[in-house]
Amino acid sequence: MDRKASKRLAGCVLGAGCVAVLCITCGCKNDPYRPPSDSIIDYLAGPSPLYAAQLATDAYDADKRYRGTLLLAGATFAKEEVYLELFRAYTKDEDSAVRGAAARALANLGTADDATHLITLLNDEDPIVRREAARGLQRLHNASAVAPLITKITPQGEAGVLLEEDAQVRAEAAVALGQYATPAVVEALIASLDDPQLAVNRGSLSSLRTLTGQDLGYSRTAWTLWLREQAAPLQGQSVFVFPGYQRPPLWIEYIPFVPKAPYEPSGVPTGYPLPGKT
Repeated sequence: MDRKASKRLAGCVLGAGCVAVLCITCGCKNDPYRPPSDSIIDYLAGPSPLYAAQLATDAYDADKRYRGTLLLAGATFAKEEVYLELFRAYTKDEDSAVRGAAARALANLGTADDATHLITLLNDEDPIVRREAARGLQRLHNASAVAPLITKITPQGEAGVLLEEDAQVRAEAAVALGQYATPAVVEALIASLDDPQLAVNRGSLSSLRTLTGQDLGYSRTAWTLWLREQAAPLQGQSVFVFPGYQRPPLWIEYIPFVPKAPYEPSGVPTGYPLPGKT
Protein backbone atom coordinates (compact mmCIF):
# COMPACT_ATOMS: atom_id res chain seq x y z
CA MET A 1 0.00 0.00 0.00
CA ASP A 2 1.49 3.38 -0.96
CA ARG A 3 1.82 6.27 1.51
CA LYS A 4 -1.14 8.24 0.13
CA ALA A 5 -3.52 5.28 0.40
CA SER A 6 -2.21 4.50 3.87
CA LYS A 7 -2.92 8.05 5.03
CA ARG A 8 -6.45 7.92 3.62
CA LEU A 9 -7.13 4.62 5.36
CA ALA A 10 -5.77 5.99 8.62
CA GLY A 11 -7.97 9.05 8.26
CA CYS A 12 -11.05 6.91 7.65
CA VAL A 13 -10.32 4.75 10.67
CA LEU A 14 -9.72 7.81 12.84
CA GLY A 15 -12.88 9.47 11.54
CA ALA A 16 -14.95 6.38 12.16
CA GLY A 17 -13.58 6.22 15.67
CA CYS A 18 -14.48 9.86 16.29
CA VAL A 19 -18.02 9.27 15.07
CA ALA A 20 -18.33 6.21 17.30
CA VAL A 21 -17.06 8.17 20.31
CA LEU A 22 -19.52 10.98 19.61
CA CYS A 23 -22.35 8.50 19.32
CA ILE A 24 -21.40 6.80 22.58
CA THR A 25 -20.78 10.10 24.38
CA CYS A 26 -23.88 11.93 23.20
CA GLY A 27 -26.06 8.86 22.95
CA CYS A 28 -27.75 7.62 19.80
CA LYS A 29 -30.91 7.42 21.84
CA ASN A 30 -30.91 11.14 22.61
CA ASP A 31 -31.29 12.51 19.09
CA PRO A 32 -34.94 13.59 18.78
CA TYR A 33 -34.84 13.33 14.99
CA ARG A 34 -33.79 9.68 14.74
CA PRO A 35 -35.42 6.58 16.17
CA PRO A 36 -33.79 5.47 19.46
CA SER A 37 -31.03 2.95 18.75
CA ASP A 38 -27.87 1.49 20.27
CA SER A 39 -26.39 0.90 16.82
CA ILE A 40 -24.00 3.37 15.21
CA ILE A 41 -24.97 1.89 11.83
CA ASP A 42 -28.60 2.87 12.42
CA TYR A 43 -27.46 6.30 13.56
CA LEU A 44 -25.37 6.93 10.44
CA ALA A 45 -28.08 5.58 8.13
CA GLY A 46 -30.43 8.35 9.23
CA PRO A 47 -34.17 8.25 9.84
CA SER A 48 -36.39 5.79 8.00
CA PRO A 49 -39.26 6.94 5.75
CA LEU A 50 -41.74 5.93 8.45
CA TYR A 51 -39.94 7.95 11.09
CA ALA A 52 -39.68 10.96 8.74
CA ALA A 53 -43.43 10.77 8.20
CA GLN A 54 -44.01 10.57 11.95
CA LEU A 55 -41.94 13.71 12.47
CA ALA A 56 -43.72 15.54 9.67
CA THR A 57 -47.15 14.86 11.12
CA ASP A 58 -46.38 15.94 14.68
CA ALA A 59 -49.18 18.41 15.42
CA TYR A 60 -47.55 19.71 18.61
CA ASP A 61 -43.94 20.36 17.59
CA ALA A 62 -43.27 22.72 14.68
CA ASP A 63 -39.56 21.88 14.65
CA LYS A 64 -40.31 18.20 14.12
CA ARG A 65 -42.82 19.05 11.38
CA TYR A 66 -40.14 21.14 9.70
CA ARG A 67 -37.45 18.45 9.88
CA GLY A 68 -39.81 15.68 8.86
CA THR A 69 -41.14 17.66 5.90
CA LEU A 70 -37.61 18.52 4.81
CA LEU A 71 -36.66 14.83 4.92
CA LEU A 72 -39.71 13.91 2.86
CA ALA A 73 -38.93 16.68 0.35
CA GLY A 74 -36.02 14.60 -0.92
CA ALA A 75 -37.84 11.25 -0.97
CA THR A 76 -39.23 9.97 -4.29
CA PHE A 77 -41.94 7.93 -2.55
CA ALA A 78 -43.40 11.20 -1.23
CA LYS A 79 -44.82 11.95 -4.69
CA GLU A 80 -47.91 10.01 -3.62
CA GLU A 81 -51.02 12.12 -3.22
CA VAL A 82 -51.26 11.61 0.54
CA TYR A 83 -47.89 13.32 0.98
CA LEU A 84 -48.64 16.06 -1.54
CA GLU A 85 -51.81 16.93 0.35
CA LEU A 86 -49.74 17.22 3.52
CA PHE A 87 -47.27 19.57 1.83
CA ARG A 88 -50.09 21.69 0.42
CA ALA A 89 -51.65 22.03 3.84
CA TYR A 90 -48.29 22.95 5.36
CA THR A 91 -47.91 25.95 3.03
CA LYS A 92 -50.39 27.54 5.48
CA ASP A 93 -48.70 26.30 8.66
CA GLU A 94 -48.30 28.85 11.45
CA ASP A 95 -44.55 28.20 11.54
CA SER A 96 -42.51 29.84 8.78
CA ALA A 97 -39.89 27.06 8.73
CA VAL A 98 -42.61 24.50 8.03
CA ARG A 99 -44.00 26.67 5.24
CA GLY A 100 -40.56 26.89 3.68
CA ALA A 101 -40.03 23.14 3.89
CA ALA A 102 -43.46 22.56 2.33
CA ALA A 103 -42.54 24.88 -0.55
CA ARG A 104 -39.38 22.89 -1.19
CA ALA A 105 -41.27 19.60 -1.04
CA LEU A 106 -43.88 20.76 -3.56
CA ALA A 107 -41.16 22.11 -5.84
CA ASN A 108 -39.37 18.75 -5.84
CA LEU A 109 -42.34 16.41 -5.87
CA GLY A 110 -45.47 18.34 -6.83
CA THR A 111 -47.37 18.87 -10.06
CA ALA A 112 -47.44 21.96 -12.26
CA ASP A 113 -50.71 22.95 -10.57
CA ASP A 114 -48.89 23.13 -7.23
CA ALA A 115 -47.17 26.26 -8.51
CA THR A 116 -50.26 28.14 -7.29
CA HIS A 117 -49.27 27.37 -3.69
CA LEU A 118 -45.77 28.68 -4.29
CA ILE A 119 -47.16 31.81 -5.93
CA THR A 120 -49.06 32.53 -2.72
CA LEU A 121 -45.88 32.05 -0.70
CA LEU A 122 -44.08 34.65 -2.84
CA ASN A 123 -45.79 37.21 -0.59
CA ASP A 124 -45.04 35.46 2.70
CA GLU A 125 -43.88 37.68 5.56
CA ASP A 126 -40.71 35.62 5.97
CA PRO A 127 -38.03 36.27 3.31
CA ILE A 128 -36.68 32.72 3.64
CA VAL A 129 -40.09 31.34 2.71
CA ARG A 130 -40.25 33.73 -0.23
CA ARG A 131 -36.84 32.50 -1.36
CA GLU A 132 -38.01 28.88 -1.25
CA ALA A 133 -41.12 29.81 -3.21
CA ALA A 134 -39.21 31.69 -5.91
CA ARG A 135 -36.63 28.90 -6.18
CA GLY A 136 -39.40 26.33 -6.26
CA LEU A 137 -41.05 28.08 -9.20
CA GLN A 138 -37.93 27.28 -11.20
CA ARG A 139 -38.98 23.63 -10.95
CA LEU A 140 -42.70 23.93 -11.69
CA HIS A 141 -43.94 25.37 -14.99
CA ASN A 142 -47.21 27.25 -14.77
CA ALA A 143 -48.12 30.35 -16.80
CA SER A 144 -49.95 31.84 -13.82
CA ALA A 145 -46.54 32.41 -12.20
CA VAL A 146 -45.36 34.88 -14.86
CA ALA A 147 -47.04 38.05 -13.57
CA PRO A 148 -46.16 37.47 -9.87
CA LEU A 149 -42.54 36.72 -10.78
CA ILE A 150 -42.30 39.85 -12.93
CA THR A 151 -43.68 41.90 -10.02
CA LYS A 152 -40.88 40.57 -7.83
CA ILE A 153 -38.14 41.99 -10.06
CA THR A 154 -39.82 45.16 -11.39
CA PRO A 155 -39.56 48.58 -9.68
CA GLN A 156 -42.97 50.11 -9.05
CA GLY A 157 -44.16 53.71 -9.35
CA GLU A 158 -42.36 56.87 -10.41
CA ALA A 159 -39.80 56.46 -7.64
CA GLY A 160 -38.88 52.99 -8.92
CA VAL A 161 -39.31 51.29 -5.55
CA LEU A 162 -38.67 47.56 -5.45
CA LEU A 163 -41.58 45.86 -3.73
CA GLU A 164 -39.38 42.86 -2.98
CA GLU A 165 -36.66 43.96 -0.58
CA ASP A 166 -34.81 40.65 -0.46
CA ALA A 167 -32.25 40.48 -3.27
CA GLN A 168 -32.06 36.68 -3.19
CA VAL A 169 -35.80 36.45 -3.82
CA ARG A 170 -35.43 38.77 -6.81
CA ALA A 171 -32.50 36.72 -8.11
CA GLU A 172 -34.40 33.42 -7.84
CA ALA A 173 -37.45 35.00 -9.50
CA ALA A 174 -35.29 36.24 -12.38
CA VAL A 175 -33.96 32.73 -12.96
CA ALA A 176 -37.48 31.24 -12.81
CA LEU A 177 -38.65 33.61 -15.56
CA GLY A 178 -36.19 32.03 -17.97
CA GLN A 179 -38.73 29.32 -18.81
CA TYR A 180 -41.42 31.72 -20.09
CA ALA A 181 -40.86 32.95 -23.64
CA THR A 182 -42.97 36.11 -23.82
CA PRO A 183 -42.05 39.69 -24.80
CA ALA A 184 -43.19 40.94 -21.37
CA VAL A 185 -40.75 38.60 -19.65
CA VAL A 186 -37.85 39.69 -21.86
CA GLU A 187 -38.60 43.36 -21.22
CA ALA A 188 -38.80 42.81 -17.45
CA LEU A 189 -35.51 40.90 -17.43
CA ILE A 190 -33.79 43.63 -19.41
CA ALA A 191 -35.06 46.24 -16.96
CA SER A 192 -33.80 44.21 -14.00
CA LEU A 193 -30.24 44.39 -15.33
CA ASP A 194 -30.25 47.75 -13.53
CA ASP A 195 -30.99 46.08 -10.20
CA PRO A 196 -28.48 47.25 -7.57
CA GLN A 197 -27.58 43.65 -6.66
CA LEU A 198 -25.22 41.62 -8.87
CA ALA A 199 -26.96 38.33 -8.02
CA VAL A 200 -30.16 39.66 -9.61
CA ASN A 201 -28.23 40.88 -12.66
CA ARG A 202 -26.73 37.42 -13.07
CA GLY A 203 -30.09 35.71 -12.81
CA SER A 204 -31.62 38.08 -15.35
CA LEU A 205 -28.74 37.66 -17.79
CA SER A 206 -28.91 33.88 -17.51
CA SER A 207 -32.61 33.94 -18.36
CA LEU A 208 -32.09 36.34 -21.25
CA ARG A 209 -29.49 33.99 -22.71
CA THR A 210 -31.93 31.09 -22.47
CA LEU A 211 -34.84 33.02 -23.98
CA THR A 212 -33.03 34.78 -26.81
CA GLY A 213 -29.84 32.85 -27.52
CA GLN A 214 -27.95 36.16 -27.19
CA ASP A 215 -25.32 37.30 -24.72
CA LEU A 216 -25.01 41.07 -24.62
CA GLY A 217 -23.67 41.27 -21.08
CA TYR A 218 -25.09 43.39 -18.30
CA SER A 219 -25.76 46.51 -20.37
CA ARG A 220 -29.45 47.39 -20.30
CA THR A 221 -28.88 49.82 -23.15
CA ALA A 222 -27.33 47.16 -25.39
CA TRP A 223 -30.21 44.78 -24.77
CA THR A 224 -32.82 47.49 -25.32
CA LEU A 225 -31.30 48.51 -28.66
CA TRP A 226 -31.06 44.89 -29.74
CA LEU A 227 -34.68 44.23 -28.82
CA ARG A 228 -35.91 47.18 -30.88
CA GLU A 229 -34.28 45.75 -33.98
CA GLN A 230 -35.71 42.24 -33.64
CA ALA A 231 -38.87 41.09 -35.37
CA ALA A 232 -38.66 37.71 -33.57
CA PRO A 233 -36.47 38.11 -30.48
CA LEU A 234 -37.40 34.70 -29.08
CA GLN A 235 -36.43 32.60 -32.07
CA GLY A 236 -33.10 31.68 -30.49
CA GLN A 237 -34.71 30.27 -27.33
CA SER A 238 -33.13 27.18 -25.78
CA VAL A 239 -34.55 24.69 -23.28
CA PHE A 240 -34.72 26.06 -19.75
CA VAL A 241 -32.86 23.98 -17.17
CA PHE A 242 -33.18 24.88 -13.52
CA PRO A 243 -29.88 24.97 -11.62
CA GLY A 244 -28.89 22.09 -9.36
CA TYR A 245 -26.35 21.81 -6.58
CA GLN A 246 -23.20 19.73 -6.20
CA ARG A 247 -20.05 19.94 -4.12
CA PRO A 248 -16.92 17.84 -3.57
CA PRO A 249 -17.35 15.17 -0.87
CA LEU A 250 -16.25 16.00 2.66
CA TRP A 251 -13.60 13.86 4.30
CA ILE A 252 -16.13 12.21 6.57
CA GLU A 253 -18.13 10.99 3.56
CA TYR A 254 -15.28 8.65 2.63
CA ILE A 255 -15.92 6.68 5.81
CA PRO A 256 -17.90 3.46 5.27
CA PHE A 257 -21.58 3.65 6.22
CA VAL A 258 -21.59 7.46 6.30
CA PRO A 259 -24.38 8.59 3.91
CA LYS A 260 -23.32 10.69 0.94
CA ALA A 261 -24.60 14.22 0.43
CA PRO A 262 -27.98 14.38 -1.35
CA TYR A 263 -27.04 16.34 -4.46
CA GLU A 264 -29.73 18.22 -6.36
CA PRO A 265 -29.47 17.50 -10.10
CA SER A 266 -30.48 20.14 -12.59
CA GLY A 267 -33.35 19.46 -15.00
CA VAL A 268 -36.38 20.82 -16.81
CA PRO A 269 -39.38 21.96 -14.74
CA THR A 270 -42.40 19.76 -14.22
CA GLY A 271 -44.95 20.70 -16.87
CA TYR A 272 -42.39 22.42 -19.11
CA PRO A 273 -43.34 22.10 -22.81
CA LEU A 274 -40.32 20.49 -24.41
CA PRO A 275 -39.86 20.98 -28.17
CA GLY A 276 -41.63 18.31 -30.20
CA LYS A 277 -43.93 17.38 -27.31
CA THR A 278 -47.47 18.49 -26.64
